[in-house]
Amino acid sequence: MKKSILLLFFLSPIVTSFAQNTFPEEGNVGIGTLSPNALLSINPFINYEGSLLQMGSQISSNKRLFNFDEGATSPYVSQSIYSTNGSLRFSFQASDINTSLSLFRKNETKIFEVSRSDGGGSYLSMPKIDSKIIIGEDASYLENEGHKLIVRHGSALVEGNIIVNSNIGIGTNSFADEDINYRLSVNGKIRATAVKVYTNWADYVFEKDYKLPSLFEVEKYIHDNGHLKDIPSGKEVEEKGIELGEMNKLLLQKIEELTLYVIELNKEITVLKKNN
Repeated sequence: MKKSILLLFFLSPIVTSFAQNTFPEEGNVGIGTLSPNALLSINPFINYEGSLLQMGSQISSNKRLFNFDEGATSPYVSQSIYSTNGSLRFSFQASDINTSLSLFRKNETKIFEVSRSDGGGSYLSMPKIDSKIIIGEDASYLENEGHKLIVRHGSALVEGNIIVNSNIGIGTNSFADEDINYRLSVNGKIRATAVKVYTNWADYVFEKDYKLPSLFEVEKYIHDNGHLKDIPSGKEVEEKGIELGEMNKLLLQKIEELTLYVIELNKEITVLKKNN
């Protein structure tokens, strides 16, 4: 019993000194380390140096898993998260003119960024070629599809122009017909108040060197083929469809030919009337 009392007597000053607060006027303070490299070093989790707060396991001499930096000279704040191999995975920066949030792969290539600059406006960037946006479903939806934007269980409203450098499919993803690729492909009916088509026109029928077939030739062609010359047959139309611009030109060609026939017949009738 005497030995225990004597031991407590000698240890009491040491225990008392550890229980007191420590306020050094200069130098660094270390907890769990004898060589603090910042104003406050708590090994192995926290490092504090003025405006820089670092938390988590130390990766290198100047980085830990989590770093928070608050600039002292201008409105500025920066947060960053590193993986255990030292690569940057998350970054947030904000200053008086710019704010950005970025995500990175393990090799520190950027995969996502949201940024706002007073001089350049706001933008969202996903630079990887396999990036996609899915709304209304989780990330597993259409995982093997090549669509970049997927909207489920709703519609999309764009109050402005939509500019596409490739093709648009409505109800279909097929754009080729034989050796022709169509910019707009629709599987279904189209309703519109007007359709404007740019194409060649058939006024060449009225040129002097145009060879107008005789009515006997027209009759023979119809007899042999079952349709007008230059006009596709019903079977061909059912299999291949028609080009609206080209078909309107061909129909006008036949109307102009009919007009020439009528004019010629009118001349003949006029001569017959005079002779009678």
